[in-house]
Amino acid sequence: MLRVWEQELDRERFNIAALEAQWEAFIGRAFVGAAKFRDLHARLDLAREPGALSVTLLGPLGKERDERSHTRMLRALLDRSASGALAAKLLRALLGVVRGGGAELEVPAASLAEATIEIDPEWRVGPKPRFVYPDLVISVPLPEKRLVVVIENKIDARDHEGQLDAYREYAEQAFDDSEVMLVYLTPRGDEPDAADRAEPWKLMSYRELAVAWRRVLARETETSAWTEMLRLYLATILQGVLGERILVPPSRAVQARLLPYLEAALGE
Repeated sequence: MLRVWEQELDRERFNIAALEAQWEAFIGRAFVGAAKFRDLHARLDLAREPGALSVTLLGPLGKERDERSHTRMLRALLDRSASGALAAKLLRALLGVVRGGGAELEVPAASLAEATIEIDPEWRVGPKPRFVYPDLVISVPLPEKRLVVVIENKIDARDHEGQLDAYREYAEQAFDDSEVMLVYLTPRGDEPDAADRAEPWKLMSYRELAVAWRRVLARETETSAWTEMLRLYLATILQGVLGERILVPPSRAVQARLLPYLEAALGE
């Protein structure tokens, strides 16, 4: 019996030694971006960096995680009648995340200028009519075909039974001559809970949005009221939605997650 126990102990020691031998390599791969974080962080202008600001756009109102407030801000920033020329740049960046996997799309300026942004449009669905209200609907007249992006925005709440299916069914019928993209926007890019068919929904995270729009802000050479609005809104996303503040040295895991954002902030 003692011999069996000693053999088992030897096997455990062997497994532990094997794990220790690979542990550093595993940690290195898991946190590969953290090694670059310190260099990028040192080059940031922390007085202007959204992730380091002492105030956010929605913080003083207690609305940093309020979905309705975020949806309204998204619409305002994307609406050329409000934010002017900045709207086209932000829309192009958003479409890059939704349709191009993060790469910027070659969208004609005329298409961006003619885009429409609706918040809570009233859609009538079903044989026994009921009304549903998707958060944000973006329509862009591309040369080949109109692109319709339906965004459902969820931060702390989750989708309820039949909600996303109703949006999908209506969009597929009402925009059958257009390219329809259904986008489920959450802090981490989570999957829907209650959709019968989850696969049509493009999962998008607030982190992806922050990286894309931070790149736009990095390219702005002139300060305006709306570029400062964008800066403060990005502060809301980074600090209020994602819970990450660049001013405080974060853990290695957070450093790795923030790397694409820092690269965008520095135009890399």
